[in-house]
Amino acid sequence: MIAVSHSLILLHYVGLPDDDTSNNFWAYIYGQRCHPIGWCKENSKLMLPPPIVTKRAIQQTTTLHNNHTILNGNEKQLNMIKGDTTNINQTPSTYLFDKEIGLNPSEQLKKDMLLELQDINRPWTLWFVRIINNHSGRLHLRYITNTTEDEEEDSSLDIHIFCLDRRVHFIGWQSNNSSVYFYDIPTCLKLITIDKEKLIDICLSQSKKQFLASNLFKEQEEIIKHRFTEGMKLEVFESNKQNIHIGRIGHIHNDYYFDIIIDNDDDNNTNELSFIGYSTHPHILPAHWAAEHKLALINGENIRQTKDYWNLYTEKNGIENLVLERCFNLITLNATGNNRAEPGMKMEMIYTLNNKDYVFSVTLIHIADHLMWLRIDDTSLFNDDKLFYHVLPINSLDVFPVGWAKFNGFDLITPIQYQTIIKTYEQNRYE
Repeated sequence: MIAVSHSLILLHYVGLPDDDTSNNFWAYIYGQRCHPIGWCKENSKLMLPPPIVTKRAIQQTTTLHNNHTILNGNEKQLNMIKGDTTNINQTPSTYLFDKEIGLNPSEQLKKDMLLELQDINRPWTLWFVRIINNHSGRLHLRYITNTTEDEEEDSSLDIHIFCLDRRVHFIGWQSNNSSVYFYDIPTCLKLITIDKEKLIDICLSQSKKQFLASNLFKEQEEIIKHRFTEGMKLEVFESNKQNIHIGRIGHIHNDYYFDIIIDNDDDNNTNELSFIGYSTHPHILPAHWAAEHKLALINGENIRQTKDYWNLYTEKNGIENLVLERCFNLITLNATGNNRAEPGMKMEMIYTLNNKDYVFSVTLIHIADHLMWLRIDDTSLFNDDKLFYHVLPINSLDVFPVGWAKFNGFDLITPIQYQTIIKTYEQNRYE
């Protein structure tokens, strides 16, 4: 198998040189010609190579006998032609030939299927969600809250998320990681009466009727263990005001998650902003990061700090409390080379507004390490001017190259086209 395009696959005959593409052909994987390895044996069918492969194999065999040597893996190819598949390491799974399942995640995740979703505020807990819609891998999910299918579930708390988001998992993922994760009612549903244990049993029972490949979410970001300790000082990007603040590590929940607290310079530590962080969280930054990227560092009283703030801090308190740079796992913090993103570039960004997905044309106006500052080109749908600008990591699942919306069937909110009306007058120059 050379390439895949929807349900079409480009095939190359085993036994022909890899650089010989003259006999490559496209096939419909769900047609009668394509079968998984072993199908002939299971169905007592005779497997014979096509004439072009037989001819090439005879030529190779003659050459090998004459030269008493084996080159370029020809022995392996000849064994496969004879029907020996013991050396085949990569073969498509049998379920991929089932049209009802599909070839890729965007096809295999079907409406009404159940998944597990990590709570955004308590990511060590999971709850069950139902797929309401799947548009090219963009999932519209709804929490399971009722024990009977007759009752309609609340749609006001629906989630729009991509299938490769780190929070989305197949049913049973929790049981495979039970040392850290467990089922619990999401924080957004705490005001709703839910029979927790009964719903868990119902969802686990229903999930046995659906099929999901075990490697469906293998491309997801992996959350690795962190090396932070409570009280460590660092810089924090606050997404609401889009400022960089002085912060610290708060309570350590487990080996993977911890509290990030934005300092407010209050001795009683009241009214402090906080959120849950993890080792690769894009909004936690090392000391001096803001100054190195010529950005303002704000304290708890919303006062801009001088560039030598951390130098003065270490002179007074020492460096023991500062988070070491090796504790961070930001994608471009220690990377070299061009990140291929420059201010002025056009991109497309998906954003959920009033429980509906919109794809906007955006302009990249600034980039610092792994963070991109994006400006919405058409802001007519937003009532809050704070939403005109968005700061996202460079590996965000919500940002795409130009053309993504059209290719995946999303409507694109294009840039505003400004028209200038110029009045002209004609006058006889001789009058």
